[in-house]
Amino acid sequence: MNEADHFKRATDSEYWVAVCFKSREEKERFLESAGLTDLSDKYLDGRAVANRLDVSLEP
Repeated sequence: MNEADHFKRATDSEYWVAVCFKSREEKERFLESAGLTDLSDKYLDGRAVANRLDVSLEP
């Protein structure tokens, strides 16, 4: 990876997503229903979530 690529990766903020609910209870029901509670309750590793939901991240 060259210096320009490294800089781009280090400063890119478009690699995350936020999902909001109306209440903590809704969030907890979602995580439980999706089988994600063991991954965390706030910040989840996107690759782990994709794997759990059987979503391929390959282009």
